[in-house]
Amino acid sequence: MNASLIFATSLAPLGRALLVAAALSLTAARPAWPQAGAFLMEVEPTKVVAAAFEQPYGRALLAEFVRVVNESVDPECLQQKGVTKDQLSERARAILLQRGIYLLQNVMATIDRDAFKRLFGAHNVAALERLGNHPKVRAYSAAVEPAQLAYIATFIVENVERYAVLRRIRLRGISPASTGNLDLAALDPTDTVMADLEKMTAADRSGTLSRYRKLMDAAREPMRDAIGSKAAGALGPGELLAGPDKDTAAFYNELMELCVAPR
Repeated sequence: MNASLIFATSLAPLGRALLVAAALSLTAARPAWPQAGAFLMEVEPTKVVAAAFEQPYGRALLAEFVRVVNESVDPECLQQKGVTKDQLSERARAILLQRGIYLLQNVMATIDRDAFKRLFGAHNVAALERLGNHPKVRAYSAAVEPAQLAYIATFIVENVERYAVLRRIRLRGISPASTGNLDLAALDPTDTVMADLEKMTAADRSGTLSRYRKLMDAAREPMRDAIGSKAAGALGPGELLAGPDKDTAAFYNELMELCVAPR
């Protein structure tokens, strides 16, 4: 399933909560967008994470993670375990995807849906749902999807990087922000997408997209308040990447099983 179908089906209807806004509320590392795309509440993390790492930028990030894992393993440990390089790479891919799914689930769990609707206002929620069915807004939402997916892929990888630092795991940087990898950064579609969105809004004589963007901007503060500083402060990289058992050491143990050496 391509990204457009996922965001058109799994992430609808509008008027619920911004997964991207929630992620922005949990980290100050990345700047907020002027517009963050479709409201996301009933997302399917498995499909969204798969889509995020299937697009060109996400594929390159995933490949870089696998490369870093391969560079970081203890060869003697691999030999003792009977793990081949191909098996190592496949397991590394699976681990990143699974931890990304957990991260989205944990971000979604911080959102108090009722509080968001109360703070944002039922009339604003209804207005967004009406606008969400407008053809121009649908086209606008489709145009922003590549940037949304790129953001999600980067957010996952950057939390893996922070986790590695905190747990003293021997993994070098992966994301362009950590490595200065210009070739990888060039694959991020965000700047191009944002420029296209500005053009779409400027060309819309009806003002529909301007109204939509204003409502989306107005949703940011209610979203932050619906999450709350207490919930956000309790979620470091370990908590974000933890599975349903909430074991913050599980990711560390998975990497050790892959023979990734501690520092």
